[in-house]
Amino acid sequence: VDTTRSCHHRLRHSTVARTTMSISDDEIREVLKEVLEIIDDKDNLAKMEQAKQAGGNDLAKMMQNVTKNASDLLMARIPKYGFSPTLKGVLKFVDELNRPELREDESVSAGRLKLMALLMP
Repeated sequence: VDTTRSCHHRLRHSTVARTTMSISDDEIREVLKEVLEIIDDKDNLAKMEQAKQAGGNDLAKMMQNVTKNASDLLMARIPKYGFSPTLKGVLKFVDELNRPELREDESVSAGRLKLMALLMP
């Protein structure tokens, strides 16, 4: 079973309840920009690499380590914009990146793909 593909599919088509958010498309772009800046920070990149290495040859452990690290980084930033500082909040944020009006925005699409690669390596 290809667990990576399965996890990507579940996250991309998450069942996180769609609730009305009072966050605009521009604010979603702002959150994404901030989150990507945090992830791209050299210290955080080093932590991500350490998380990968800690998994060794165990793909499941590596995925667990990297996903936890990436989720923790997001959970530290997203509450500022009304998202819960939990995995559910992270999933809700990722779900918001799939808004129809944001799907065609190339920078949002690229950022969403980058987050997906970290959340589901």
